[in-house]
Amino acid sequence: VGYMPEDPAELADALAEHDLELIGGVVFRAFHDPAQCGGVNYFDGGEGRDTVDFFEFDFGVQVNLVEGTASSTDSNDQEITQTLISIENVFGTNFDDELIGNDQGNSFLGYNGDDKYLGGAGNDVFRDSAGVNYFDGGEGLDTVNFQNLINSGIKLNLAEGTASYTDEQDQEVAQTLISIERVFGTNFNDELIGNEVDNTFLGLEGDDKYVGGAGNDTFQDSGGVNYFDGGEGRDTVDFQNLINSGIKLNLAEGTGSYTDEQDQEVAQTLISIERAVGTNFNDELIGNGEDNILLGLDGDDTITGGAGNDVIKTGDGNNTIDSGSGVDTIELGNGNNTIALEEGEGHDKVINFQLGLTRFGVSDASTLTFEQSNGSVNIIAADGDLLANVEGVEVSTFTDNLSTIFF
Repeated sequence: VGYMPEDPAELADALAEHDLELIGGVVFRAFHDPAQCGGVNYFDGGEGRDTVDFFEFDFGVQVNLVEGTASSTDSNDQEITQTLISIENVFGTNFDDELIGNDQGNSFLGYNGDDKYLGGAGNDVFRDSAGVNYFDGGEGLDTVNFQNLINSGIKLNLAEGTASYTDEQDQEVAQTLISIERVFGTNFNDELIGNEVDNTFLGLEGDDKYVGGAGNDTFQDSGGVNYFDGGEGRDTVDFQNLINSGIKLNLAEGTGSYTDEQDQEVAQTLISIERAVGTNFNDELIGNGEDNILLGLDGDDTITGGAGNDVIKTGDGNNTIDSGSGVDTIELGNGNNTIALEEGEGHDKVINFQLGLTRFGVSDASTLTFEQSNGSVNIIAADGDLLANVEGVEVSTFTDNLSTIFF
């Protein structure tokens, strides 16, 4: 039985009920009572990303998007069948559901009950609220989202394929995870452990522990006293969701901190982290001896590289950059950027130089020479040491504006 609200306000209320957005598709609501919609049991989503919602059912549903079918058994032991064509997303019931995807990148929402989710070849998202659940992502980059848990954090180990949380009766509730690469945690204290592939973990609030595996992992957090261990690979911590202050990170020391809404310092521990994304506030990002990627976003940031070949990116704001030693790449945003150039420390490749916004700190600007090189300019010290290669400029830009550019 299908239902599509014609009233935009009614549709908005239906979507808000499930914390979802309608993007280029249709939401059908399924009913188990034929009197509600005349016995219609055929859904064809057509183009777009279309959803069938079984939330009104008083019993679980078995959905197979590959076969285009859905079935369930009502309280009278009668089988109810549905035909599903061009459907990408499914909302289940508060009972035990089995949701099987196709190759379209499906989103499944399971609510309560002990649910079984089987993904297909696409990048699938499984979101659940409670129950003993089984998740198999299949092929693709697949996500399990636990942010609807309301009683406790989640403990999850992708290498072992297990997870658990504590329910309102203080009982442990087990989860099985197969072929899962990405995880959304809760607003409580989570422990998220990765596997051998590239994982992405989003921890939300709470004091969270993240442990990566052999892949290139990304840890994104919104608050709390957190512990990050990237393990092997090239691993990233991302703090762009912080809403109260900038972040201070020192990858060499393995420490970080920010200030919360009570003006209290909140500490972070960082082990085996090579890449960092700051906030839209004023950040201080310090690298280590690895090849780091340091991204400052907006705000007035101070970014210091280490001994490796680093990539440093800035946003808007008044930024101070010291890339350290090595052959480093500095990609500038549209703010005021000051870059330290030192002899014997390697050289920098500077992208998006802007006259009047970009300045270089050197020991003696009068001794510098400039060399045109394929659409860029080499800045060379008196001893012949290459200090920087600046893209998209001419030699005359420097010779005509020496006092403006250098200090």
